[in-house]
Amino acid sequence: MKTTFLIIVGVIIMAVGFSTILFLESNIFFENDTMRSDAETLDEINRQATIQKNNNNQEKFYEQTMLMEEKIKQIASDSLEMNITIALVDLSDPETGIGSDNFPFRNSSEIEISKDKEPFPICDIPEKIPIHLKKFLDEPIFAMFSKKYSDQNTELVIMDERPGESLVHYGITTKSEDGLFSASIAFHVNTCTDEIKENFPLLFCRTVENNEMHQSSNQDDIVASLQLEEFCTIPLDPWRNSIHEFGKKIQEKKLEFFDASIESETHEEVRKMWDERERLSSLRHITFLIVNSGLESDITQKTIKEYKEKFGSLPDELLELIE
Repeated sequence: MKTTFLIIVGVIIMAVGFSTILFLESNIFFENDTMRSDAETLDEINRQATIQKNNNNQEKFYEQTMLMEEKIKQIASDSLEMNITIALVDLSDPETGIGSDNFPFRNSSEIEISKDKEPFPICDIPEKIPIHLKKFLDEPIFAMFSKKYSDQNTELVIMDERPGESLVHYGITTKSEDGLFSASIAFHVNTCTDEIKENFPLLFCRTVENNEMHQSSNQDDIVASLQLEEFCTIPLDPWRNSIHEFGKKIQEKKLEFFDASIESETHEEVRKMWDERERLSSLRHITFLIVNSGLESDITQKTIKEYKEKFGSLPDELLELIE
């Protein structure tokens, strides 16, 4: 009797265990099936958009574009656990319609690799979007970004960058409730391996009114920023902040030269201004590297050396800050 009882208990345990396995597997299959279904939907919308664009049927092409963006918005909201209010794939100028070959996403066979690159595998984009979006929450920094800004209105932009390294760009930007500030983060994913390129993504904090941008690639600074209650502030110690402020002045000068070059009348004036703008761009990059990578880092010292070889000594004001 005792033996029979033990056998019955064992059978029940096995049955429960087997049922649990089936339940877990069914959930896994359900998730995979959902992702597969989403991938097929995006692929079909992209195919129809290509047909309509080739037929020069702007109205039907626009309909497919809206379908694609609406479907991606739904997938992204679930995968990223954020309030995705806008998903963009058609990056044409909204008024003129000019300027974008981003959508529909071209077949991989149509992509021409950059001339300075060795051949590499290139794959299609639409069916990979659900897989890529699902991966981001596994990245610690994005998980923090998602948690901090989950309630804010967020925009997702997807750009085809396959000619470079078979990459697709995912840019995620969220705005403060008053609309005065924005926080952005971006990932680049290989279309064939589905691997995220960045070991550590950049964080961008922008003041909308004057378009002032503060970006960081420093892991400690980004983590500290995402832990602050302030919407998007990258904390710096006084010395690095002084370098950052100097970099902002250089950026303003660069923009002034750009505006002046547009109004210049002679080719020689334009050339001189663009040369100066190139110098200022290099100098601005040096300040960014000092703030984010440190003065003594190899990349910073290499960039300073290149600047000196091309433009001469660093400005006195920057030398004083460094010393």
